Amino acid sequence: MSAIDQVIEFAKVLGSAVLGRNAGVAYNLSGTGTFLEDASGDVFADDASDEGGERADEQHAYQSLGVVYRPLPPEGELHCESVAARTSDGLEPFAYRDLRINRALNPTGAGTAPKEGQGFFAGYAGAFLSHELGATDSGDQKPNVTTLYLPYSFSSGVPAKAHVVVIDPYVGIQIINGEGAFLSLANDVGNGEPGIVWGMSAESFGRISESEVVIHAPKIMLKGVCYLGSEADAGLPLLAGPSSPPSPSIYVSPV
Repeated sequence: MSAIDQVIEFAKVLGSAVLGRNAGVAYNLSGTGTFLEDASGDVFADDASDEGGERADEQHAYQSLGVVYRPLPPEGELHCESVAARTSDGLEPFAYRDLRINRALNPTGAGTAPKEGQGFFAGYAGAFLSHELGATDSGDQKPNVTTLYLPYSFSSGVPAKAHVVVIDPYVGIQIINGEGAFLSLANDVGNGEPGIVWGMSAESFGRISESEVVIHAPKIMLKGVCYLGSEADAGLPLLAGPSSPPSPSIYVSPV
């Protein structure tokens, strides 16, 4: 056993639990001797990789401050790996990786996430909170672009839809529903002014800016008492016209 092996062990996480009045997360570990992948980054060990390894059960996990995570149990060759320190109480895990999460971030197998300068807080089904570096300067440096992404409607591990929130200093704040609805607090709504854009499609949308309100849809329905015109508060009830009856619920500005 080398000097480093006397204090450090690579381990496979066999299971986990929440224990005690403090609700600490504890792992059941089995030593493997090394991270279990080849030079190309592919996992090569099967679920028997822990046979004969050093066992340490109910070992309390040391995680990043404010991050509380329980890994899934092993699934064939895939499992959570840990680096653990040898102590008088067993193996105390303090660093982790689970390539199932990496695969979920790259569902097509393209291997493009993360980009350079990008960080993730990610889940097993591909959901993530991401901070990446913007493309151009904002002031005298590049800003971050933050994305909250939740995929669903999977087929062979690839999502067909996703709910997305993007906070982009170049564009604004966008909320996108996987079924098509969207809301944008935009830096520019299309007329050179900041404002709000919402809609479902190119046929049903609206926008509000300082100078205008635009609503576009196959059918627009307004219910209640409606005041129209530049001095709507001084409006008078709509009078009967050649082809329309009077309306006590529509008031028209005198100017």
